[in-house]
Amino acid sequence: MNQQLLGGMVSAVFSSSLLLATPTTLAANIPAQLSTLTLEFNQKLDQTIVQLNGELTGINIALADVYTLYRDVLPNEFANSDSECFQGPLSAPTSICNNPDSFIFLDNIHPTSATHSRIADISFAVLDNTVKASVDEVFIFGDSLSDRNNFYSFSNGFVPPTVATGGAFAGTPLYSPGAFTDNLLWWEHLINDLGVSSPVSYYDDVFLNIFPTDPTGGINFAVSGATSGQDNAGNAMNPPFPIDLPGLEDQVTAFTGLFAPAQQANSDALYIIWVGTNNLLGAFSPVTPDNPFAPFSDFTTNAQQPVDDIAAAITILHELGARNFLIGNLFDLGDTRLAAEFEAIRVSTPEPSATPLITFLAALGLGTHGVRKSLKRRQRVRGGVQDQSI
Repeated sequence: MNQQLLGGMVSAVFSSSLLLATPTTLAANIPAQLSTLTLEFNQKLDQTIVQLNGELTGINIALADVYTLYRDVLPNEFANSDSECFQGPLSAPTSICNNPDSFIFLDNIHPTSATHSRIADISFAVLDNTVKASVDEVFIFGDSLSDRNNFYSFSNGFVPPTVATGGAFAGTPLYSPGAFTDNLLWWEHLINDLGVSSPVSYYDDVFLNIFPTDPTGGINFAVSGATSGQDNAGNAMNPPFPIDLPGLEDQVTAFTGLFAPAQQANSDALYIIWVGTNNLLGAFSPVTPDNPFAPFSDFTTNAQQPVDDIAAAITILHELGARNFLIGNLFDLGDTRLAAEFEAIRVSTPEPSATPLITFLAALGLGTHGVRKSLKRRQRVRGGVQDQSI
């Protein structure tokens, strides 16, 4: 799996030797299973959005259908639809394309900025005209598809890497600073179309324990690796990222914590929720038995679970005053290089090696001391408060 643990997971400078073999209880052909799960998730999400639009007063939920975009449209628009721009481990890439705009994928799971632009196009198209005319700020909840600077801040500015660090391509640009793409993210294209300002990154000053206290102007809570619950795929690595990273539930909790009793959220704002990838991919992600962040209850082959979590998040935000929502479905996770790499790991069952990642974490100034074993939650950053409970 070269370096990306999915749809938002950490994309660092480690190799596939860091991963354990997937459990033998998993059935064969992971790509096929992920394709089926993607369809199930999208169908259930569509049904849930229809239901919520009918039940919640004054709500307007738009669905951005990237599944159809990836399946039917992008292959006809991009010259390189079946490969990615970066080849090999990011620590020493074996190939880096010089024309990322002709690729759908920048790496084995994350889209190029050109693809992000097309995601923005369909997102803008599905928004109601009244929403387009009235929206004055955006609030974003999600994973690496939408993360700008949040995971980057958790990693002290090392992940995602902006340049290759070794091999023939050392020094060659990789990711745009703070994002798992080569330029603008989809929502950055979108806000240009909407004419609203860029939201601040909630975790931008996480190591200073400084967080936004005023929601005015919009906030991006999205963190790479986030699931729809509390789990984050970055903590499932071997060894795990040492800080308990947020999921969607934590992001929504951080947002609601900004409001005093009886205070209402901006009803003209656009609230974006785009998660689910890491829930499904996490079900096939190798996790060591002694991982101190385990169990990862949000890693699941039950597609209804992340959909229910998304519905719960929408309901909570609606109760606070939010009315305009943009929700995204998932492209076919089985039709990605990462899915193929998961399958290769399952078949080859390599022996894990922790040393490279420990060295990497030490370089971040994090080490492994940030992890302490407990029943589940440790050092969770929630709205500037570290939860030390076990």
